[in-house]
Amino acid sequence: MAQVRDVGPDERPTADLIALAQLLSGLRIDGGGAVVPLTIDELTRLWDDLRIKYPEEFTVTPEQARAWRRREIRHCLNEGNLAAAQNHYWSQISDAVQVTGK
Repeated sequence: MAQVRDVGPDERPTADLIALAQLLSGLRIDGGGAVVPLTIDELTRLWDDLRIKYPEEFTVTPEQARAWRRREIRHCLNEGNLAAAQNHYWSQISDAVQVTGK
């Protein structure tokens, strides 16, 4: 299934875009130009700050979660990792049971 992404101009402040890039990569560039991993505290702060400012970026619909599980199952099976595929399969079943209450 194809995903459509808006790649038009982003009006968010540059600092927020840098913070989002750092959060997604887990890395930052230090004062000397070196790439360094973020600490847990830095990641937590970025997550908390950005989630408050941009909640839509941190929300997953049930259908998106199911689609991700299906992709992961397919990927695991293609790699021959049956245990991981089973984990995703049973997690998907558990998620469905929790949603329906059955």
